[in-house]
Order: sequence, then C-alpha cells, then structure tokens
Amino acid sequence: MPINKIMQQVIALEMETLARLKGPIQEVLVRNVGTQYFSLANLKQIGHPYRIGGPGRPGGLPAGVVNRQSGEFFQSLIIRGPIPLSGDRIALMVYSRGEKPLGNWLLSGTNRMKGRPWTKHLRTEILKVTAPIIAGMGKRLRLRVKV
Repeated sequence: MPINKIMQQVIALEMETLARLKGPIQEVLVRNVGTQYFSLANLKQIGHPYRIGGPGRPGGLPAGVVNRQSGEFFQSLIIRGPIPLSGDRIALMVYSRGEKPLGNWLLSGTNRMKGRPWTKHLRTEILKVTAPIIAGMGKRLRLRVKV
C-alpha cells in the first residue's frame, strides 16, 4: 500500500477521534461553566465567596468554576473542529467568542473580587476526558514496514 494511502487513513482516524471528543468536552463546559447558578442574593448568603478575603469555592465547587449568572459567558464558549492545520496536524479548538473582557475580568479579578483560574481549570478538566481517548487512538494504529 502506498504511503499516501496510509497517511490518508491515519488522518481520517485522527479526524474521527477528534470529532468524537466534542461531546465529552461539551459536558466539561456545561459542568464547569454552564450549570451552577448562584444569584447575587445566594452569593451574599454564602459570604460572597469570590470577594477578596472570601471563602471561595461556593458549594465546594472548584476554584476555576464560573457562576453562570446571565449565561453569556457560557454561551460564548465554542468547540470548533476538527480542523486540518499546516503539515499533518489536526486541531480541535475550545475558545471564547467575543467575551474577552468578561473572561479576563473573571481570570484576573478586580479590586474587590478574586480572580478565578477558569482557563487553567477548564484545560485540566478537558485533558482528563480527552487524554484516554487520544491515547487509545495510538493503540489502534499499527504500522509495519517491510523492506
């Protein structure tokens, strides 16, 4: 079999695998950004957990979790791909569309509110669900070269 055909099969497998990752990644986004809701009154009752000096982590949630409030931030998160890149690389991208001021504000905090490392937290949570699937892809690939 010519090497080009082998490469096409490998790329097709990678595209298929990355496409299957969209569901698990969406579940991570929903669990960490899209479902927890604390109204301003709730946040006050639990001691303003995000304020400087506050207890943080309302309801025991991870420090990177973002309270949904309006839902705009969650709705700005996009999963795009799989996308062929230069060379033989393929990407699945998760990014925030048009919410940079809010995302940066949540990340760095303000003079009254502590920042929440949501980017680091989401990256860690996404890697937990994607790494085993990507590792499994390598096990499915078998290449034998006879000279």
